Amino acid sequence: MFQAKNEFGTMSKKTVREGKKRSVIKAITYRTSATVATFTLAYAFTGSLEIAGQIGVLDFVIKFLIYYINERLWTKTSWGYQDKKSIKTTDQNDYLSQHQSANAPVASLEH
Repeated sequence: MFQAKNEFGTMSKKTVREGKKRSVIKAITYRTSATVATFTLAYAFTGSLEIAGQIGVLDFVIKFLIYYINERLWTKTSWGYQDKKSIKTTDQNDYLSQHQSANAPVASLEH
């Protein structure tokens, strides 16, 4: 879930989830490029367009379904999403913990 801009360009309070159509399009575009790679490898190993084509079709169908189901399951959870405020605070805390020792004084940027 994330906040989206409304028609006025401001952030709306409404949360948005990825729709099924978007998941299908993502799966098709990803699987098309991956299937071309699989087809090319299958052809290189077998030397047969027919076998490479069969492998490519099976690869596309099976992995399309796996990818689509995975995408739909991920839309059911909000795990991993953070609002901007918590991301900024987390990033600052991570930076400070990595660049300061526990006993070292904090350097000031003011002169």
